[in-house]
Order: sequence, then C-alpha cells, then structure tokens
Amino acid sequence: MSTTFNMDPNYWDTLAINELFEPNFTYPNMNIIKCLSRYNAALLIVDTNEMWNKYLTTMVKLISNAGITEIHKLALIKVSIHCAHKKKKLTPSHYIHLIYNSKGSMTLDFLDWAIEAYPNDTRILEVNINFKLTNKDELIAYELFKENAYKVSSTLWLIVIKYFLNKPQIWHIFNMAFGDESVCCNEVKKKLAKEYLLWLSKNKSLNDARNAYLLLNTNTVVMQKNPTRVQNVINHALLLHGNISDSLYVYAVKIEIEFLKNIQKAREIYTSGLEVHKYSSNLYFEAFKCELTNSKMLIQEVFNSGKELVSNDPALDVSVAKVIFESAVQNIKEDTDLFFQMYNAATQYNFSLDLSKEIKK
Repeated sequence: MSTTFNMDPNYWDTLAINELFEPNFTYPNMNIIKCLSRYNAALLIVDTNEMWNKYLTTMVKLISNAGITEIHKLALIKVSIHCAHKKKKLTPSHYIHLIYNSKGSMTLDFLDWAIEAYPNDTRILEVNINFKLTNKDELIAYELFKENAYKVSSTLWLIVIKYFLNKPQIWHIFNMAFGDESVCCNEVKKKLAKEYLLWLSKNKSLNDARNAYLLLNTNTVVMQKNPTRVQNVINHALLLHGNISDSLYVYAVKIEIEFLKNIQKAREIYTSGLEVHKYSSNLYFEAFKCELTNSKMLIQEVFNSGKELVSNDPALDVSVAKVIFESAVQNIKEDTDLFFQMYNAATQYNFSLDLSKEIKK
C-alpha cells in the first residue's frame, strides 16, 4: 500500500501543500521550508512530468502571493526553482508562468534562465521582447523583433505596433509586414491590416489607405480562388472613391488585364477613368500598356493553337493603343516622361515597333 501511495503525485502534492497551513509560531518560514522539503522528497521518488507540474504550480502560486518584502521566503523558493532549472526539468510554459507571476529582480533571473534553457524557443523569445518593451528597454526589444519578425506571432506584432505607433520605427515595422519584401504570412497580415490602414489614413493619406486596402483584398491567392470577389472589391472602391484618385483606376486596369485576362472590362475601366481624370499620365500609360499586353496575349494564343501568325491577324492590331497615344498628346502635351514611357513600352514588341517610331517623331 505504501509503495502505491509513494508513487502517486497527488499524494505527495497534498502532503506538501498541507505543510503550508500547519500552525507555526517559532520560525516564520518553517512552513515554506517543510513544503519544499516534501516536494524534494517527492521528486526523488516520483520524477515525472506530472509531479514537476504540481511542484511548479505551487511555486508559481507562492511567488504570486508573496509580498515583495518577504525576501527570505522568496529566496527559499528561488533556490528551489534554480535547482529544477539546473536539472533541466522546467518546460517553456513553466518559465513563462514564473516570469509573469514573479516580481523585481526575480523576474529577470527567471527570464535569463529561460533563455539559457531554451534559446531557440519562440514563446520565450516573445516573452523576452514583451518584457523589454515593458521595462522601456526598447532598442534591444526592437532589434530582437527585427531579427525574428518572420517567426513571431500576430499577437506580438500587435504589441510591437502599439508600442512604436508614435515612434520613428513604426514605418519600418509596417514595411516589414506589408512592403515588397514582407516577412509576414497572409494570416498575420490579416490581423495587422486594421492597424496598418488606420495608421496610413492618419499619417500618410486616405488615398494610400485605400490603395493598401485594395492590395490587401486582391492578393494573388484570392484572385486565383475567387476572381468575382476581387472584381466586387474593385468595383465598390471605384464607386466610392474613383473620383478622388486616378490610382484606383490604374490598379483596377492592372488587375483586370494581368490577373483576370479580361480586356473588355479593362477597357471599360480605363475609359471611365479617363473621363473623370482626363489629364492623368499614369492612367493613360496604364491604358496604353494594357492594349500592348492584350496583343501579346492574343499572339501567344495563336502560337499555342499551332497556327501561323499572318500579317492581318487581329492580334497584331495596335490601333487602340495608337488612339490612346493620340488622345494623350491632345490632353497632356507637356509630359515628356509619359511619351518616353510609351515609346519604351512599344519598343518591347515587334508588333508595336511601327507605333514606337510614330511616338518618337
């Protein structure tokens, strides 16, 4: 019977906890000493994860309930936990509970032990960054975050964004999340999007926020899986904000021709856009480029079908692109950069070389 009890973690846990409530009038910390002694004996006999978990659970409670002036009591507990640390019996969860429930210098010690025991654990890393932010050690926290941004959770991203929101580092942080060389997965981006759009609207412009919204809602994965959703997002944005900025039309044309391969819809969009933004160089160039891209795709379709390309094939017709160029000449006479861009684009394809010569005149 004794052997059965001795191997039961619940038995030892109950014995140890009961020691804390025994009356003691001679030595203030005798209850803690006896409790720790019971656990030490238990862990020699029942060296299991369950027994260690029960021991750590009690230690965490004792630390969290202890007053900061109970120095001797805390020292006794700290020595006991350090022995467990040296024996490598603590899990990352154990360290995290100890860090968040301790006070003062003890917290720093637990954090150091955690990093020593689990230098590559993401949870410990996140606790370390968060702790340094809380203790105003922001430069070290920021460097740690930059080095490990690719693997930390969206929760930590939000903590870091909130802390640096009104500091110079915030632009770089958002760039790491949403820039061309983003280190974020799409799931993390979704959770950061609200903060990003709010920041853009307050610190950049509403136009930047709208464009970012479109980019976030029309990524390649979504376009491949649900092109109808993409079109709905674009159409809604144009309806609400198209008259404010030509960049929405530029982006919408690019989406229709490059991703959805819908030349008719692309033409509708750039035609409507040029009615509203008659002097937009960006939109004229996107429309011009759209027509060249369409011809390129039509030629590829002819080749893929195994047919030969004849001189009067509709795929070689660049008359619409020519009309766009001529309209641009009438409406935007002084923008030499636009015509240089059109010229460069036309020289990229054999079928538009004659057009490039006309632009060059």
